[in-house]
Amino acid sequence: MVEREPNRPNRTLISMRLLIISVIIYLCTLFLGILGETMGFSNSNRMNIVYYSLLIAFSMNLVGFVFGILERRKDYENAVNGIVGNLVPILIVVILITYMTTVISIGPM
Repeated sequence: MVEREPNRPNRTLISMRLLIISVIIYLCTLFLGILGETMGFSNSNRMNIVYYSLLIAFSMNLVGFVFGILERRKDYENAVNGIVGNLVPILIVVILITYMTTVISIGPM
């Protein structure tokens, strides 16, 4: 009979769960952005849905990053996976926002 290691929890860490949910939201948002007009959404409704879903997914990544730091004592290996996994979308979003602010000018030219 195989005994469980005492330091390994039975459940997935919260940071990993938040990462999985946020990746699903990012993928659904991508499909909505691409196929939204075909599904019958107007442009303004589609952009509102995309904006709010990206905001929710980004905030889930931030919360997952914080929980990953807090969960290091429970399961170090999975917590590091959660930290790095949540940090990648955060960095991608920050890089895209900084790129957009430098390239796109707002207002009259």
